[in-house]
Amino acid sequence: MDKEFAKNLSEGLIKIIEISKWLFDCTYIEIGRNAKKWQEDGNNTIAIDSKSKMEVESMAKIKNIYHRADGRWEYVKTQNGYKIYLIAGTKEKLIQKIREEKQNHKRQVQKETLTFVKWCLRWLEVYKQDLRTSSQKRYKQIILKYIQPFFKETAIKKINQEQVQKFVNSLVGERNKEYAFLTVRQALRQAFINKKINEDISSMLVKPKRHRKIRRTAMSLVEQQELMKVLKEYAPNVQMFILFSVILGTRRSETMRFKLSDINELTKRVHIRGTKSYGADRNIKISDDMITLLKNNAERSENESYFYFNPDYYTKIIQEIYNKAKIRDKTLHDLRHTCATNLLYLGMPDKFRQQYLGHANIAMTNDVYTNLQDDITKDGLIKLYNNLYPKI
Repeated sequence: MDKEFAKNLSEGLIKIIEISKWLFDCTYIEIGRNAKKWQEDGNNTIAIDSKSKMEVESMAKIKNIYHRADGRWEYVKTQNGYKIYLIAGTKEKLIQKIREEKQNHKRQVQKETLTFVKWCLRWLEVYKQDLRTSSQKRYKQIILKYIQPFFKETAIKKINQEQVQKFVNSLVGERNKEYAFLTVRQALRQAFINKKINEDISSMLVKPKRHRKIRRTAMSLVEQQELMKVLKEYAPNVQMFILFSVILGTRRSETMRFKLSDINELTKRVHIRGTKSYGADRNIKISDDMITLLKNNAERSENESYFYFNPDYYTKIIQEIYNKAKIRDKTLHDLRHTCATNLLYLGMPDKFRQQYLGHANIAMTNDVYTNLQDDITKDGLIKLYNNLYPKI
């Protein structure tokens, strides 16, 4: 029994050795075939030099490579929120496709010179398209006026937190610069979401301290008299812009939209196209003398903008007029406060003044825009402006 067992064991070991030798020979032949195939396939396969072997070995460690049920090989990756699939008949060919795709992506990234300014403009076009035209214009003006001069041709991938914070720190002083801070923060946040930058810089920014807001007040009667004297030295269109603001109490944007065709001479009303708040778009009373004055000084047709200079020009010229009239701490918007106060001294009811100025509630008209002045009287205003203010 022991001899027979030993004999069977010996024969079994011999067969195992023969099978192992046969498997080794088959594997050696297959490896040789693959090596020869890689050498012959020059442009479409991976060369077998030492550098390529290292690349193949590193590629072989790539995740998301799957052997499909149909025998082919598949690679899946996510880029910019989309899945990209690469499929090949063999794993070697799939690795070659992955390699080519990465090289193409690298060339594309090097070729694309996306600057931070270009990204801001693209962000405005794509992600802010639902805004009103006026808001879009403001965003674009801020990008071109503040962001472009600071960042110039800086690539978005080179943007860092320190550089952006320096820009933010330079924004103290003007109201529009606060909008610039909001614009940069939103654009950077979207750039991070879209993987244009590696860090969410927007969350690291420290907002600059807001400048102290000066309380706007109406001009006294003496200041209004001096203003009217100096105003005579300027062009008719400038004179009419200032008078229009004082008599009708319009905002700058509302004044710029005015056309002669907005006047209805039958009803003695003028259409003020406002958009800021509820009730801003309004039809208010206008006097015959004001209609005559506007028509006599018109330099354009009825359907063209009555005031044709750049809005910033009127804002700048009023400061020059204030300086000559020795009026301090006043802006163009103070003319609106002056109108609200003048209407009070002319005896206009609260509801009339609210609708006249286009306010959503009377509290805004009385508490913010109406400022009591010791020297203003009804007779003094009539003497200064004659019948330019409407009568009720």
